Amino acid sequence: MRPPPADRPGRIGPWALLLIAGGLGAGCEPPVKPSGVRRVELFVPSTELRPGFEIRATATPVDENGFLVESPPVKWRSLTPSTISVDEEGLVRALAPGVGVIRASVGSVAAHLAFTLVNPPVASITVDVDTILLSLPGGTRTLAAVPFDTDGIEIIGAPLDWSSSAARIATVTATGQVIALAVGGTSVTVQADGVERVVAVFVEAPPSATSPVISGIAPSIALPGATLIVNGTGFSGNESANTVLIDGTAVPVTAASGTQLILALPPAASWPCEPTRTVSLQVTSPGGIGVAPVMLQVATQRALAVGQSVSLTTVGEARCTEFAPTVARYLVTVPNAARSLGSGPMALSVRGTTLAAAGAQQQGATHIASLSTSPRTVPSRTARRDALHARLLDANRVVAATGTSARRALAPRTANAAAPAVGSIVQLRVPLLDQPNFCTNFSLVGARTVYSGAKVVLLEDTIPLFGGVPTLTGQMDVDYQTLGAELDATVWPILETFGDPLVMDSRLDDNGRILVVFSPRVNTFFSGAVMAAVVNCDFFARAQFPSSNVGEYVYAQVPTSPDVGFGAGTRARWMHEIRATLAHELKHVTSYAERIVRGQPLEESWLEEATARHAEELFARAIFGTTRFGDHDVTATLECELRASDPAYPACAGKPRAMRPHLEGLWSFLDDPTARSPLGPTAPGDASFYGSAWSLTRWLIDQEFLAESAFFTAMTTSGQSGIENLQSRSGRSWDEILPEWSLALATDDRSGMTPNSLRLRFLSWNLASLFRGLCDLEGTCGDAGSVTPFVREHPLRATPILQSEFLLELPSVAPGGFAVLDLQVTGGTSRQLLELKGFRGAALPSTVRLGILRIE
Repeated sequence: MRPPPADRPGRIGPWALLLIAGGLGAGCEPPVKPSGVRRVELFVPSTELRPGFEIRATATPVDENGFLVESPPVKWRSLTPSTISVDEEGLVRALAPGVGVIRASVGSVAAHLAFTLVNPPVASITVDVDTILLSLPGGTRTLAAVPFDTDGIEIIGAPLDWSSSAARIATVTATGQVIALAVGGTSVTVQADGVERVVAVFVEAPPSATSPVISGIAPSIALPGATLIVNGTGFSGNESANTVLIDGTAVPVTAASGTQLILALPPAASWPCEPTRTVSLQVTSPGGIGVAPVMLQVATQRALAVGQSVSLTTVGEARCTEFAPTVARYLVTVPNAARSLGSGPMALSVRGTTLAAAGAQQQGATHIASLSTSPRTVPSRTARRDALHARLLDANRVVAATGTSARRALAPRTANAAAPAVGSIVQLRVPLLDQPNFCTNFSLVGARTVYSGAKVVLLEDTIPLFGGVPTLTGQMDVDYQTLGAELDATVWPILETFGDPLVMDSRLDDNGRILVVFSPRVNTFFSGAVMAAVVNCDFFARAQFPSSNVGEYVYAQVPTSPDVGFGAGTRARWMHEIRATLAHELKHVTSYAERIVRGQPLEESWLEEATARHAEELFARAIFGTTRFGDHDVTATLECELRASDPAYPACAGKPRAMRPHLEGLWSFLDDPTARSPLGPTAPGDASFYGSAWSLTRWLIDQEFLAESAFFTAMTTSGQSGIENLQSRSGRSWDEILPEWSLALATDDRSGMTPNSLRLRFLSWNLASLFRGLCDLEGTCGDAGSVTPFVREHPLRATPILQSEFLLELPSVAPGGFAVLDLQVTGGTSRQLLELKGFRGAALPSTVRLGILRIE
C-alpha cells in the first residue's frame, strides 16, 4: 500500500472542508467544555478514499465564536477498524472498500467523519500460475490473484469471482482454492469488472502397486444410457466397493468381479454438452485408483444431407446436437412449445463449439447478442381492426360463459318461417359495441328489409341523417341484393363447412335466417375500425341481456359517400371490404351457436379467429378460383386485391379483398417471431396472431391431408379448445407441430432453401411470392414512396452465425414463437456442436424444441 501522489491527494476530487459540531448528538449541549471548547472542526481534502491510500485529517477545537482554543491534544479513533485506520497524528488510511468512520475528540467534545472507500475499475489481473497439476486423492492448490488499475497500481479488496468450467473435475472456492475431484481437465477463471484470467487445471491419479489396471473397454464409445464393460485387474468383487467416474460423472456398477466391471451409463443429461471426445474413465477400488481413456459421445449425432431436416421434440433431444464434420449451412429454429401465453416467454442461450479432428476443443467463444429485429412500428391497415375485433371476441367469450341458454326442445324448422318481407320495417336493437356493457346498452333502430333470401336477410337502418350528415338509406337496394345473393349462394355453403349456422334457431326467433343489420351507427364504433361484428348477447333472452335481438345477427357498417370510385366511404370501397368480412363474421355466428347450444365454452380466441380467417380463404377460392394444394403465388388473389382501386387494371375492378389480412398478419408475426405468438396478442394492439394462427392451421390441415369440412366441423363441435383441439383433430402433438411449422415458414418457396420433406412446405400458398408481392405492390420494393411495413422481400430475418465458437442469448421467446438462426459451419474437419443452455446460469426451459434444415 502506498500514499497517493502529492499533486493528487487521495487521487480523488478537490480539497473539502467538513465542519461537524461536537457533543453527544445533534443539538445536545456537552456536559463539559474543557478550556472553552465548543466544537471540533475537521478538515480533510476529500471524504472519498481508495483502499491502500492515505489522507491527512486536521482537527481544530474552537469556542462558540469560532476562535481557536488551546486544549489538551486531540484524540483520534477509528470507529470501523476493518475498513479504515487513523493514527495519533490524524493520518487516515483506507483498508478495504465500504464506509469508514473516524472520530476526533477533545474531552467530551467530539466530531465524526465518514469516508466512502471505493476502488477504481479493475484493468488487469495477474495470477501466480497459468497451469496447475493436481493429484488424487485430495490434491489442492490456492491461486494468488492480484487486480490492478490502469496505472498498474494494485487494487486492495476488489471482489474476485472464481469459477470452474468443469466443477465435477475440480472445484474452486471463493478464496481461489482449487480442489481436485476427478481425473480430467478444467479451467478456473477469476473475474472482476469484466476482466478475467484463466488457469488451466489438470487432475491426475498416479498409480500404485495395488491400483486397478484397466486393460480394455467395450464398446469403444461410451454412449449415455448404454452398457459399458471394463476389463482389467485389481477391481473389487463387491459392486459397491468400486467407484467409477467417466469425465467426472458417477456411473453405477451393476456387476463386478476382480477382472471385470459392468457399468450402466446414466442418461445424456448427466454429462455437460460437449463434442465427442476422449475422456478419463476412473475406477476407485480399495487398492487405489485406475485410469484409462474412453471416447464419450454425449451429443446426438446429425449427418444431414442438403435438404434434409430433423425436428427435435423434447428438451432432452434438443439440448445437445453434434453435426458431422463437413462444410455446411443450417437453418435452425428454436420454438417455445409452451401452450398458452400465460406461461410467459422462455429465455435461453445457444452455444456453439467445435472439436478439431486432432481432438483439441477450441477455446474462446464469441458472444453474439440476440439479433434485434426491431419490430416494425408502422402497422398494416388491418392491424387495428383485427386488434379491436379480438377485444370483442374476448368479450363474447365472457357473455357465452355467463349467459343462460334457452333449454326448450329443438323444434322442426319451417322454411322461411317468420322471415321479414322485402320492404318491411323491423324494430331492432343495435348494441353499442364500443362500450364494455354492450349487452345492456343499445340503440333502437327501424331497419328496412332490403333482401330476404333462403338463409340470409339484410336490413338497412332507415335513419336519414346521422351525425348531421345524410345517409345513403334507400339508395343501395341493388348493392344489397347483390350482396345478399352472394351470401346465400356462395358464403352459406362455406359456413356449413364449420357446422350448422342455424343450430340454435328453433330456440331463438325460429325464422330460419341469419339477419345482417347495416347501420351508420356501426361506422362510429371504435372510430370506424370495425367493419362488422357479432355479439353473443343475441343468443340469450332479452331479460338477461337487454340489447339482445334473440336471433342470429351480424351488425355491419354502411358506405357514407355517394361518390363513384374507390375513395373513403364509397360503395366500391365498402363492397371491396365487406364481402369477405361477412364470411368471417357469419363463421363466428356458426361456431358460437354450435358451442352455446351444447353448453360448451367458446373456442380460444386465437383459434376462433384463425378458423374465421379460413372462412375468408374459402371465400377467396370461390371468387378467385384458387384451389387447395395449388401453391398459389401473388397473381392468384393478392395482386388484384391490392390493385382493385387502380383503373390501369380493369380485370381487378370489383374484386374483394380476401387474403390480404392473412398475409399482413403473418408478415407482422414473422417480422419478429421471438416476440409474437400464434396463441394471441403479446402486446397491446398486436393482431399478428390472426395471420400466424391461420398459417398454422392451414399448414397443419394440408400436411395431414385432412378433409376440410370434417376437420372444421369437428373443431367447432368437439368441445375441445385451443392446442388440445388441434392435436385431437390432426393426430399430431404440439411438440411435433411447432418445429416443422417454423421451418416451413422460414423456407417455403425461398430461393436456396429447398427441403426434401413436403412437411416443410406450404402446399396451398407460395409464401415467398406473396411476401414479395406485398413489398412490390404495397412496400418499398416497388418504390411505393409511402410509409409501409413491407420494406423487404421477406419479413423473416435469421440471426447469422459465422463463427464456430459462439454464445447467442435469446432473452425472450414467446409461447408458440421461435428464433431463427443461420448457422454456417466452415471447418470441414471439425465437429460442430450446438448446445441449448439456460439463460445466464438458469435452467434450460422445458418447453424448448429445435428444428434443423441443412440448406447448403
